[in-house]
Amino acid sequence: MVGVPGRSKGCKTCRARKKGCDLQRPQCGQCIRSKVMCGGYNRDLTIIQHNPSIPVPRSRTDLSRRTAAKPRPDQTALHLRAVSSFEPLPQNLGCSAFETKTFELFWTDFLPRDHRCSTQHYGIPAVTQWAKAIEKYSPGCEVLRSAFRAVSTSRIGLTSGNAAMTQQAIELYGRALAQVNRALRDPQQVGRVELVASCKLLAMFEQYNSAKDRRAPGTNWIKHVQGVGRLIELRGPQQHCSDDEHIMFIDARLPLVIAAIGLRKATYLARPEWNTLPWERKPKTIRDELVSIFALFPAILAEHDTIQLSMKTPNCAELAKLQGLVRRCWRIDQQLQRWSQRFSRQLSDSPLKIRLMADAFTSDPGSLSPEDFVPLGYDVLYTAVLYWTACLYTYNFLHTAIKTLSEHESDKAHVVLPTRTYPKLYAINISRLTKYFFREYSGLFSSQAITFPLSSALQYVAEAGGDPEVEFAELVNTMQQLSKMPSYSWIGHFMRGMRAACVSHRDLLVLGSTTSDSVDTPSL
Repeated sequence: MVGVPGRSKGCKTCRARKKGCDLQRPQCGQCIRSKVMCGGYNRDLTIIQHNPSIPVPRSRTDLSRRTAAKPRPDQTALHLRAVSSFEPLPQNLGCSAFETKTFELFWTDFLPRDHRCSTQHYGIPAVTQWAKAIEKYSPGCEVLRSAFRAVSTSRIGLTSGNAAMTQQAIELYGRALAQVNRALRDPQQVGRVELVASCKLLAMFEQYNSAKDRRAPGTNWIKHVQGVGRLIELRGPQQHCSDDEHIMFIDARLPLVIAAIGLRKATYLARPEWNTLPWERKPKTIRDELVSIFALFPAILAEHDTIQLSMKTPNCAELAKLQGLVRRCWRIDQQLQRWSQRFSRQLSDSPLKIRLMADAFTSDPGSLSPEDFVPLGYDVLYTAVLYWTACLYTYNFLHTAIKTLSEHESDKAHVVLPTRTYPKLYAINISRLTKYFFREYSGLFSSQAITFPLSSALQYVAEAGGDPEVEFAELVNTMQQLSKMPSYSWIGHFMRGMRAACVSHRDLLVLGSTTSDSVDTPSL
């Protein structure tokens, strides 16, 4: 019967027009005679939102299968063009279907599509371990799912130019933020790993949405990262030994160190118990060891600021403290040298290749071309750049501190530092490899990861002077190319926001010190 749901087997056009259909295929005679397009015989898909009293876990897409297969270069573009053609569905209509599609598109955009990046190589944990943990917990945790929806929707909206999705992402972010705040007041939820993951996703949202018209993205990112750090600290080091807790802990360490360096504040990650107990069941990877070395540096910056604020007139006590910081920097230098030797041995079995690798990591940046690192995979490439960033900070501080000491201790012999301690070498290395993190198949994660080394190199170039067009030509060229790519516009905005947040924090410290000094003046 035409027009009766469930009874008519006519084509779509005849059912809509309430006409008798002769069921001819591929086009029915009724449509041919009426000179209208026959809609065919496939049934329309109807999405029904069902909320049972007992939640039923949704099936998850096999993440390893998606990341293992390398799609065609135009596959992501096709997905994003498709998503830009529809408006976000209301929350009460097809929400689960929309979520699933949004999450799939986000992972396609986020994860590196090079097969070497989706497995564990050279003892370096792959980013897919963290992604699998997010997929594992998000179906059963409303807070985590809301944060994930906000991040994925915002990213797809930005990439596809869909203003409606971008606006909905901001609303989802506000909703997720409120849910996180409520969860933080619940003692039973504070210790859950899902809450740690939710705060990490909210920090990612601040990175991707660092537009000019948004206020304080750098400050907000730091606050979210500090929230993650506080949750981890409350759990204690021994609570991060099991698989998922350990993955979230490992993922959070580097952002915590980055925030501590920016704020120039010591981090609890440098304490011995936080560098031993979480690895009771698993050995440390080569990158874990590097982050542990890097975590020692923020405390040196914090103590140096305290010394500077009290060194208005040089005195022996303050100079002795500064000498102590220099000795600690030399100890970090020794650890970095030992680390680079171990890393070089892991990358090659050939003695000649090991020596070349070691030289490239230390004294001779021109001994290996970037193409020698790129075939080893993204994980190795990123670990090398992270090492050079640690060297850049350590040796830049070392040169500055020794220069200060020489100005106040003119009677002592001038210190000649070895070539491998020249920070410019490491800034050049970073600048030569930055462009490889923005390749089409590198994924959004790689561009997110390189932001800190890139910002560090740019800051050094700005402070060191000279002609960046000559010495850092590749870095200048990369930044010019990024400025022309709308999908990467967030990088420049975020780096400027982070710089503003860190400068503002340091100004407050100086102001507080000045206020304290004024209280001690005789006039008061």
